[in-house]
Amino acid sequence: MNDIVVQRTIDEYAKTHSRKTAHEVLLKIKTALRDAYARGYLVSDFASLVKTRDEELPKRNKALSITDFKTLRRYILENTDDEFNVLVLLALETGLRRCELLGIRPEDVYEYGI
Repeated sequence: MNDIVVQRTIDEYAKTHSRKTAHEVLLKIKTALRDAYARGYLVSDFASLVKTRDEELPKRNKALSITDFKTLRRYILENTDDEFNVLVLLALETGLRRCELLGIRPEDVYEYGI
């Protein structure tokens, strides 16, 4: 095992994961490599040579614009027959998180409140 093999592996991993995730995995690998060197399992300490070189991916989660927010809200208010739409409306109006929304039962929702 050497820096070239580990670098190739990290580069391959980074193709399908965010830079932050690849960096966090690399930190764990570097810790293991340094430990292996300290115990005499590796001839040299090459952990510092391995880097995450992939470029930063653009953010996938973007906030709704005011126009999109109003369009979504109008659509949901016109289509409240679907339970999912009611949950999305509750999220929009209250800021509840997904897990909090999933904890609400249909009998908890009234015409003018929860």
